[in-house]
Amino acid sequence: MRAIARRFLTGFATAGAALAVAAGLAVASPAGASAAPVLCSSQDNPNLILVDGTAACGASVTGDGVARSFASESGTAVAVADGNGAAYSLATGYGTALGGAIGSGTLYSAALGGGLVTAGVADGATAVALAGWGGGVSVTPTDASCFGPLTFGWVLTNGQFCLAGLEN
Repeated sequence: MRAIARRFLTGFATAGAALAVAAGLAVASPAGASAAPVLCSSQDNPNLILVDGTAACGASVTGDGVARSFASESGTAVAVADGNGAAYSLATGYGTALGGAIGSGTLYSAALGGGLVTAGVADGATAVALAGWGGGVSVTPTDASCFGPLTFGWVLTNGQFCLAGLEN
């Protein structure tokens, strides 16, 4: 019975993530925001910061890790990787995505249309964090916390997740 409940919650979380992405994209282009998109990649430079108008990104890596961030429309995205970690951050429409990976952790974070994401993983953990307008997500290697609507966080390693302020 517990396995069925876990499958139901996993399916519910996946559907919720898709809904949050669609709703976040709908509000990701506020009027008045004007800046060219910026892409920061640790492959170009191990410590790169780019700013164009009001969009800014940063990527920093030590070791063999990968850090990539993309920002547009007044977004701010930062990705930091240490060791063999991989961190990917995306921010649009006044969103702020701050993500880090240590060891062999992998993190995907996105802040759309004013959302706020702070996330970090370590030592083999994998996580996804997504926040849309008016919401925020905090993800650690073992837990995910959401506040506000249009939010989703999931630590794939242990199944912990949150959706629109609800946590398992």
